[in-house]
Amino acid sequence: MLSKELKYIGKNRFTSIKKFNAMEVSELPQVYVFSKTTAAVSIARKVVNTWVADKLADDKPKFLKADGELAPVYFIMPKNDEARSKFDGTSDYALFRDCVGSSVKNWSSFDEVELIFVDCTREATEGAIVGLNMAHYSYKRAVKQTDTTNYIVSFHKPKKDQEKAVDTANLLSTSVNFSRHLVNTPPNKLYPDSYAKLAKSIFTGLKNTTVTIWDEKRLQKENMNLMMAVGKASENQPRLIHIKYRPTSSKKPIAFCGKGVTFDSGGLNLKPGASMRWMKKDMGGSASVFGLAYQLISSGVKAPFDFYLGCVENSVANNAFRPGDVITGHAGKSVEIDNTDAEGRLVLADVLSLANSKKGKDKASLLVDMATLTGASRMALGFDVGGMFTNDESIARKIEKRSFEVGDPVWLMPQVPHYKKPLTSTFADIANSARGMGGAIRASVFLEEFVGDTPWVHFDVNAWTDSIRGGYAENGGNGQLVQLMSSYLS
Repeated sequence: MLSKELKYIGKNRFTSIKKFNAMEVSELPQVYVFSKTTAAVSIARKVVNTWVADKLADDKPKFLKADGELAPVYFIMPKNDEARSKFDGTSDYALFRDCVGSSVKNWSSFDEVELIFVDCTREATEGAIVGLNMAHYSYKRAVKQTDTTNYIVSFHKPKKDQEKAVDTANLLSTSVNFSRHLVNTPPNKLYPDSYAKLAKSIFTGLKNTTVTIWDEKRLQKENMNLMMAVGKASENQPRLIHIKYRPTSSKKPIAFCGKGVTFDSGGLNLKPGASMRWMKKDMGGSASVFGLAYQLISSGVKAPFDFYLGCVENSVANNAFRPGDVITGHAGKSVEIDNTDAEGRLVLADVLSLANSKKGKDKASLLVDMATLTGASRMALGFDVGGMFTNDESIARKIEKRSFEVGDPVWLMPQVPHYKKPLTSTFADIANSARGMGGAIRASVFLEEFVGDTPWVHFDVNAWTDSIRGGYAENGGNGQLVQLMSSYLS
């Protein structure tokens, strides 16, 4: 069922690309996307009443609806204004994504629409297509497989390779929406084993790609004991998903590791009911790794990658792990459990250690983990900006700069070594948490113990939006980091 939902989300709604003809009377609603007011005014004089063209020239609105001869006509002219900041994205890609995405509701009831780009750059075209597809995503629609709007695309004075931008943006937005849908899926449908089967069905058969699943027996054999401790109280036993992509390349792979806690009760340190309500989203980091993997592999990038998803369910039972337990994980370090609700870092500790243990041509050149790890990061940065931590600031600064361009923002946080001191344990090499402020930093310095000298970037994100804006037409999973890392790696 889940694979059918993702295939529905990935369905190409751009049915054809035709040559633009301003004098043609269309029976379909038309959506014009402009980059210049002069071009908008010129075309408006040919397709709608003169007063519309005058309004475009004088008032320069971002959006305008008019009556065409046979069907509605929509004019979209994205532009920066004082309300827009670098956290919204400084590029044409981000600007057109948000402006077109927020306008989709005006014509989404139509079965078919003509989408016409006038003097738009390839970057603006990609942004518009991504925003459009994101705005069309709906969890209920994907589950019910209901019809949605299809588009006929045309270009007025097309730029080089602009037609290819449609396919590129369609793939990227599909990957973002995959991530959103996984986060939105209820935990009785998405749990470790169903997650693993979904990954098998989506990635098996993609070129240069192999998918390996470790069940609880293999995880125990490989000493993934921290991960097993978190998940052992659930009837849905843990799974490790490894998606390996190896095109012909002499480069060392980049390894992505995703926290996949498909539901987090807090364990014996039980969360209050209100805090537990949305803990189906605690696998948001793994969802972003899943979406990014689909985008990179499907686009046929030349570089090699590994994608690891550590999938567990943190439940309560008579065999649940306890505060005070000491567990030795894959890296050989013993960890004293201070709090069972600091479970995500335990999963990531084993997964990062595994990813970093590869040798030879499989040795990772960079480790990246994505996780909905701490409430402290949200307290510091809010819901929309991801926290980023690293042992290599030069890499992180480049990622941060790109995040402000594409409008998928992250902020580099300090990796403070002496914040590890409260994690000192009398009974183990390290404790998994401690009381006090700076919880996001403390979680990060804990994870750093498991990456060795390998360059490493850690993202602590929310993976969820309660704000309907831009391409987000409904609350829920937001696909955080997929656009950022796709852009950075391209």
